[in-house]
Amino acid sequence: MANADDAQVNETLSGQPPLTLEQSTYISPAIERDAKEKVDNPEALYRSLVRSLRRRSGFGILFLQCTPVKGQEIFSRLQQDLPQKQIGMLTLDEPVDNLRRLVAAREDLANLNVLFIEGIDKSLAPYVKSEAGRNDYYKLEVLPPILNHLNRQRENFSSQFSRLCLVFVVQPFSLKYFMHRAVDFFDWRSGIWTFASGEAQLEKETSTALDKRYSEYLDLSPKERDEIIADLQNLIDEKRQSDEQRSRLLVKQGWVLGTAQNFKAMLRCCETALTLQATNDDAWYAKGIALGNLGRYEEAITAYDTAIDLKPDHYAAINNKGNALGNLGRYEDAITTYAAIDLPPDRHEVIDAKDVAPGNLERYEEALAAYDTALGIRPSKHKHTVFYNKGTSLSKLGRYEESISTYDAALAIQSNYPEALYNKGTSLVNLGRYEEAITAYDVIKSVKYEALNNKGYALDELGQYEKAITAYDDALNINPNQHEALNNKGCALDELGCHEEAIAAYDAALALKPDKYEALYNKGISLVNLGRYKEAIAAYDAALAIQPDNASTWYNKACSYALSKQLEDALTCLQKAIELDSTGECSEMAKTDTDFDGIRDSPQFRALISEGQGCA
Repeated sequence: MANADDAQVNETLSGQPPLTLEQSTYISPAIERDAKEKVDNPEALYRSLVRSLRRRSGFGILFLQCTPVKGQEIFSRLQQDLPQKQIGMLTLDEPVDNLRRLVAAREDLANLNVLFIEGIDKSLAPYVKSEAGRNDYYKLEVLPPILNHLNRQRENFSSQFSRLCLVFVVQPFSLKYFMHRAVDFFDWRSGIWTFASGEAQLEKETSTALDKRYSEYLDLSPKERDEIIADLQNLIDEKRQSDEQRSRLLVKQGWVLGTAQNFKAMLRCCETALTLQATNDDAWYAKGIALGNLGRYEEAITAYDTAIDLKPDHYAAINNKGNALGNLGRYEDAITTYAAIDLPPDRHEVIDAKDVAPGNLERYEEALAAYDTALGIRPSKHKHTVFYNKGTSLSKLGRYEESISTYDAALAIQSNYPEALYNKGTSLVNLGRYEEAITAYDVIKSVKYEALNNKGYALDELGQYEKAITAYDDALNINPNQHEALNNKGCALDELGCHEEAIAAYDAALALKPDKYEALYNKGISLVNLGRYKEAIAAYDAALAIQPDNASTWYNKACSYALSKQLEDALTCLQKAIELDSTGECSEMAKTDTDFDGIRDSPQFRALISEGQGCA
């Protein structure tokens, strides 16, 4: 039979079994009926909390599932309604991994009977994103440090704070983590009081979340993004939420994850959303976006097709379907897709869509004419996308100065236009205006991997290698599986004389893309700088297996043999380099290259250089 405290716990659980994870306890029908009444009556629920706290005299753990604002309200009321109890508040403004130390450090600890702990959600919010879109997201493989701490320190909490009752103010997602991942801490003595928002408040919070635009998420810091994802998860987990609203909230959560380039999690959110509402056209569209960013263009096209079937005037889906077809090289199909947009001829959407295809077909001059027509039709506040597309075609034609002016026109309309800033930076790099390019990349608020990688390249060209490495590392923090940044980082490390670290970077790039010629070539150079000529030759051989007619690689291989005093092999490779080099640079370099000093006096070397000069 349940004791008095157990009965008090049960009456707060809406008639569900007590939250003990190792055993279940029988709940009488009377208690179950009373529980439902009290949950439906917030004031009765509060009074039950007062009674429970009044009776407690030793260590205890209680949970209030409610908003932080509601938690503060309850805290203030309890101070008035329980004057015989000393009640304190511990507010956690940042993630923590050692709660016991913070509690022990309180100056008023000796006098406290009850301690409210608010803000522990912040220690759990960062973990929601890794499993977002899963119904059991709280069962993630990585155990949040704070939960590991609570599991391990439970007995120490009980002995050190034997007179203290801890009251955790948590949101729904945090409570699930406690229930499933802090089992040792969240035991049978824990009580839960759920103060849910009213229907009107829930509707307001849901509406506010759904009304937010994608652009509003672009400026979020990683911490702010984690909090938004957790807030959305709370709304998704709300039992009173309809499947339709839950589906829409999952899509919104996916878009937030997309701003962090976490397209796998974004895809997972969309797929879960579609299990709740298969006719959610925005979920199909967002799924297409996620699949496209993952390089799964065929699947993306299928998703866009479904979105278009559900909403025939979904112009964004039609446009992106065309782009996906273009990425597959199916340019004529892309044109057909764009042409299928059935709008009056004076509507700018038609021209915006159709003018993409000529660019993909490298008919850039024709594309420019289409953009100019669109600029004459489109309302001024929407012209930034046309300016952007025009700038892209100008870049393809090598007209970088004009493209920069066009990107500036787009940015004059929408200053936070990451794609325009990125492409402007690329055009500036192509003109050798590296400092201006870096400025363009730095302005991008929704920092992308590509922008940081290009910023690193620009810093490389300016000889600022340490800063370049920092940019590459920042890029890899966003997306660690990018061989371009790893290869570029290796080049910067080589320039600083850090050849071992450079080789590690090249190896990491090759682990991702074994046929990356540049990484093999650059690795060979690093190995030569370390005097490891045999390994360098092996790296060059691997590079030549990919690009067998690359004169530079044959030349460097010749240098490695020469440094190893292997005359015949050095001459064979140098002759191959000279034969492949139509510019005559290889024979000219060999005349003064110190790598050949060990074989320079041999008649065969002198004859080869003489022949190479004649051929040039």
